[in-house]
Formats: sequence, C-alpha cells, structure tokens
Amino acid sequence: MMCLVDYRGFRVQCTAVVPLEIRRVDEMGEVRSTSEKLVMGSNDRGQHMYNEDVDFKEKMTVACGRLNLCEHAVKGSEDLIAKSISVGTDVRGYLGADGRHYLMSFRRAFPPEHPSCTPHLRPEPRDMSIFWRFLRPQFVKRNPSPLSPDALSLYTQDMADSDQHDRNVEAATRRLITELIPEYAEEISRRTVEHVAKMDIHFEMHRLGMILICFFPFRSPKIILPLSIPVLFFRP
Repeated sequence: MMCLVDYRGFRVQCTAVVPLEIRRVDEMGEVRSTSEKLVMGSNDRGQHMYNEDVDFKEKMTVACGRLNLCEHAVKGSEDLIAKSISVGTDVRGYLGADGRHYLMSFRRAFPPEHPSCTPHLRPEPRDMSIFWRFLRPQFVKRNPSPLSPDALSLYTQDMADSDQHDRNVEAATRRLITELIPEYAEEISRRTVEHVAKMDIHFEMHRLGMILICFFPFRSPKIILPLSIPVLFFRP
C-alpha cells in the first residue's frame, strides 16, 4: 500500500510496512538477530508447508468458508507428513512482532481454471497456466461445491483428496464455459442496441464471475450480439 502526501511544497512517498521483523536484543539493548515467524503457507517454493498456529488456522477456515474455498491436504517436497490448509499454499501467514496475524502474497488465492476445459485459449507448456488463469471470486462463491485453491498443483500430488479437488475444479470450469457464459451471451443478444451502448460489460461480467476472454469460443449463429461489442468474438 502506497500513497503520495503533498504538504507545504514537499512531496513524500509513504509505504505501509508490515511489522513482521522480530528482533532479539542482548542485555545491552543491541540487536543480535532478526527473524520472521511464518505460521501458514510456504516461503521456500514448496519445500516445507506450515500451518501450526491453531488460532490462525481457525480464523482462516472461517474466512475461506465464506469464499467457498475448502480445506485440503498439502505436503512440501521435504516434509514427512501432510498438512491440512484452507488457503492456497502461496498465501503466507505470519505472526508479527506486535502479536497480530498478517497475510501476504495473494497471487494464488483462488482456484485455477482447468486447462482441459479452455481449448480456446493458448495452451501453455506443462499446463503452467494454472499459475495465472484463475476462477474469479464471484464465480467461486456461487459454485455448488467448495473448491481448492491448490487443485492441479504439485503441492497436493498423491494426497488422498487431490483427485476429488481436481475433478471439482474441472467441473466448475466446464460449467463456466458451457453453461453460464452461453446463457449470458444469449441474454446480451436479446438486448437493444441502445441498452448495449450504455452497459458496462466489464462490470457485468466481473459481477457474474467472468472475464472478456471467456467469450472467445462463442461464434454460434444462434448467438448474435449487437455490433457495438464485436470485440467479444475475436482474439487480438
């Protein structure tokens, strides 16, 4: 979080600093060491997974339940036992120097789109698109079943519940592509040109859990949109 503050001819750039650094001092008050206390997630590219803080785990379970994200098993490449976690493993939870809990790194907080259900998009080597193509929060919250943000990833490989979570994400992506988006496209095709000219397509689609790129596979003659939004049919 950043902001610019102008005051009497001076401009200052202000940046919020999360108090994660825990300092250890000696009897003379000199700092001898500093550290950060990670209590949830992973900060070493998945080698170790943490979820040891019971209070924090309960809070995150409640928060993720409201977002329709489910608890799932994960295991680091160097861990001996699996951990149960509700958030994506790239989301990191810390116990700060002030005794409060903090969350960092939300880039993989929601489930990915299943690559097999999006053939209209450019295929990526080794299905790496799961790291940047995600289902929108509005869609995830309304999905019939809870989804795992770590579905399809190596963090859940060989876990007892991984296949079920992968199938749930596949079913959700297929439902988005084959049901919800065609229904919305047909609804738009019945609108008048005047209505379309005033509509905010981005706002409407985001509210429904969609993005514009989702429209690229639809070229059916049964779905004819007004000429004012032809961008929905053509890839750049």
